[in-house]
Amino acid sequence: MAHDAAAFEGDWRLVEEDEPVDQADDQHWTLRAGKVFRRALPAGTYEVVCGELVLTMAAAAPHVARFRIPDGLPARNDNSTNPLARPSQLSGYISYPAIDFTVKCVLMRAA
Repeated sequence: MAHDAAAFEGDWRLVEEDEPVDQADDQHWTLRAGKVFRRALPAGTYEVVCGELVLTMAAAAPHVARFRIPDGLPARNDNSTNPLARPSQLSGYISYPAIDFTVKCVLMRAA
């Protein structure tokens, strides 16, 4: 099932495991047209792969964030006139391969 990456465009906040939500303001990302922006600067790319939203970040410590797309979101249908479902929250994890470290996190749509 192929999901439309456009359903995930917009402003998001990343909250890492055990981090208070009010401290997540530093982790504000904007997803637009396959690119991830942080503080209005290009920070990486995103795509939908095998039921996951995958963000590949090109930072000082390159990392990949993977978020499971909930069941029930519509698959892409190029002939459909139905509006896209826009999830407000996705659960997943960030993997830092260079240091073999993984942290659970939640990606929440910014208000």
